[in-house]
Order: sequence, then structure tokens, then C-alpha cells
Amino acid sequence: MQRRRNKGEDSSTRDAAREYVRTHGYCPTRESVYDLEPPEDVVVLGRIHWVRYGSRKDFEGDEDFLFEHEFELDHKPYLAKGEGRHFVLGGGYTVIAHGIVDDPDDRRDVPKGKDVFEVDLSTPSTLTGMGRMHSFDYENADGDVVSVRVRGSLAYNTYGRTKTLYVVPSESRTGQRAISPSRFGR
Repeated sequence: MQRRRNKGEDSSTRDAAREYVRTHGYCPTRESVYDLEPPEDVVVLGRIHWVRYGSRKDFEGDEDFLFEHEFELDHKPYLAKGEGRHFVLGGGYTVIAHGIVDDPDDRRDVPKGKDVFEVDLSTPSTLTGMGRMHSFDYENADGDVVSVRVRGSLAYNTYGRTKTLYVVPSESRTGQRAISPSRFGR
């Protein structure tokens, strides 16, 4: 049985594919559909110092590379975990053709109190894949920098001026759409 798509869905998928070509330099080979229901609660692990993901970008050649981004601004995003998934909360970055870059104008800093975060954990209907997720380094409450390996894919929202990172778990099922190369995110 083939699933029917509405016109908006086709349009958003085409937009995500165009965004993928803009940021990677070649056409995506796969469209994946995910079910990413938001969890009831998340535990905030700490401020993210580094994110690492594997990808292939045209400007680097045909090989796969481990891309790393060190967040250097004072308002680094937070890493959170809930129901087996990781979340990037807050801002201080954007996504451009070469990957993640710090953005001093992005002041999305999410704490509303000591341990209170009022954030929308739902995932947009369309994401553009960046590559295979590798790891995050974050500073925990004791001030120690901890490295955590993460399975799945790294993606970001296709629409809107502000880009937000999403970790798409490997075991996701149908629902939201992500455009990515076939050799990553398995």
C-alpha cells in the first residue's frame, strides 16, 4: 500500500532537498520518515562545548569526514536527554553550507529559572540531514567536561531564519521527514 502525500508535504520535501544540496553540494539519495513524539520531560545534562558528526560534503571531496564544532560563545546551547533521545536546547549558533557556526546574534538561551526550561520539544515536519551523529562534549553541574557518544543522525529545521539542531535516533519510525545521504544514519 502506498502512502499518499498532500501538496504541502511534497513542497516541504523538495525544499529540504534543495537545502541539502545547498549545504552538501550534491543531491540527497534518501528521504527518511521519522516518528519523533516529544517526551514528557527531559533532563538537562549541561552546556555543549563540542558536537561531532560524520558527513560528506562536495567542497571536501568524495570522502567521509568527521566534522567538529566547538561552541565558543558565552551562551552555548544545552544538551538534554529524555526517553532515550538527546535534545539541543537554546542557541548561539546557526547552520550554513559549511556546517555549524557560532552566531552571537542568536540569543535563544532557554532557562526561565534555576532548573526550569520552557521549551517546545516537538520536531518540525521537515528536517534537513547533516550526517551521522558521533558525540557531544558538555559541561555537567560539577564543572566537568563529559563526552557522550550518540547514535542516530544530526539534522536541522529546513524552514525559518533560526536553525535548530535535532538528533534523530536510529530506531525512529514513520512521521517527520528528514533528507539525508543513504550511507549515514543507519
